[in-house]
Amino acid sequence: MDKKLFLTRIALLALFSSAIFASDLTRGIALTSGEQDWLNEKEAGPILMNMKYEKNDSIPATNIAKEHQKELTKIGNEWFFMCDEHTIHRTEVTKWVLGLTAILGAVIWAIVFWNRKLSREISERRNIEKELQSSENRYRSLCNASFEGIIITDNGVIIEANTVLSQLLGYPVSDLIGMEAVEIFAPKVRDDVKAKIQARYEKTYESVALTKAGIEFPVEIQAKQFIYKNRQVRCAAIRDLSTRYKAMAALRESENKFRAVVTGAHDAIIMIDGHGKVMFWNKAAERIFKYAENEIMGKNPHEKRRRSVPD
Repeated sequence: MDKKLFLTRIALLALFSSAIFASDLTRGIALTSGEQDWLNEKEAGPILMNMKYEKNDSIPATNIAKEHQKELTKIGNEWFFMCDEHTIHRTEVTKWVLGLTAILGAVIWAIVFWNRKLSREISERRNIEKELQSSENRYRSLCNASFEGIIITDNGVIIEANTVLSQLLGYPVSDLIGMEAVEIFAPKVRDDVKAKIQARYEKTYESVALTKAGIEFPVEIQAKQFIYKNRQVRCAAIRDLSTRYKAMAALRESENKFRAVVTGAHDAIIMIDGHGKVMFWNKAAERIFKYAENEIMGKNPHEKRRRSVPD
């Protein structure tokens, strides 16, 4: 009988376990008390009624069935309670897993979304940087093709310089960048240049530059304020006036020589422009025509002579 009782318990436990497993698969929730009573009544009862007990004359069959039924009911209740706990636990775990999965999915979606947005921003920024680099290269090409020295200063510090200025001053471009702008001018004019930079002076003016070798030479400067790389900077064009000054000096020397020659001549020498006005009148002309230089300069000598002769 012990063997049959053991097998009966095993069969009932298997039946209960199958019911719980099926319930978990279909609904994911524990059996209700009504379902448990139904199983006890519909499943456990027939099992007990259909069992074949060994005959025992001392114990009535009905008593044996009742005892077995009580024991099986107790075992079933215990297993249902355990299954309920496990089912509830699995259900709660499932809820947490689903919740965490939803949160993780949202986080992954947000990461993907921001990654795409960041990728677009990076792509746009790279395109802008390429355009800026291309624009800067064109600007540098134009500056280097100029016949004038060009510098860009930020708060008086050189941040860009072209090759023409490098050749004028004898500094490599890399050495010019980072220098104070006033350092490329003669000490005697640095205060004036600094004041004009601070005042953002934009009219053309002359000054004196200083080479790396310490040689001074005249320059003409014209500067403008503008935006460069999102900064307010000053661009200055520096023209070498050495050739012009040499030409002017040579012209003055030539004029002085010419004046010395014609002034000391014994013959009257007169220079008249296209309008008949006197431009030059030497001493011999004063002596011959009886007009001082200051009386005849800028006037027509024929009209002057007609007025002096009476009709």
